Amino acid sequence: MFEEAENDAYILYCERDSVLIESWGNKPDWPFIFESNDNKTHVMREYKLAWIEQAGLTLNGCYNTNTKQRGFAISFSSNSSAELQLKIQMVEFILRYLKASERHEKVLSVYNLGDDECAWSFLGNQNTGKFGLAKEGWGSRVSQTEFDSLHDCLSHIQCLSDTDIIPEKLLLTRSDN
Repeated sequence: MFEEAENDAYILYCERDSVLIESWGNKPDWPFIFESNDNKTHVMREYKLAWIEQAGLTLNGCYNTNTKQRGFAISFSSNSSAELQLKIQMVEFILRYLKASERHEKVLSVYNLGDDECAWSFLGNQNTGKFGLAKEGWGSRVSQTEFDSLHDCLSHIQCLSDTDIIPEKLLLTRSDN
């Protein structure tokens, strides 16, 4: 009896979420999408993940307990200036919706820097306006490099990334298909 009631409630939650999503039309509510409180139904989870994928954003699989938001990540696959410009646009977009931590930082994970002994994070400090790359080991910050601009910080990350160097012309040709 209890299981049946739970199933009926879940079906109602799914119907509610479907109606709500339909009322939003084709315009995403990004602050809502960045929130991570979508565990009630698969309908809401799939809606949020579809918009995240469509925007080309990468989730890092983590949840920030302080900000109650999803974790996002960046990585580079080439050393091209075209990819750098795309990543700058992506990070600017993400930073609009991320909430700052207690350190006044908006944080993204950084993938493919090639050191298995640590984790890397991109930081945008809301107080100083600076950006940084932090090396973290066992849950604490080991070191941090600061930059005055987003371009300089992401360019540094791109230079450190383990990438297969893809000629820019080939990268642009692939993205046009």
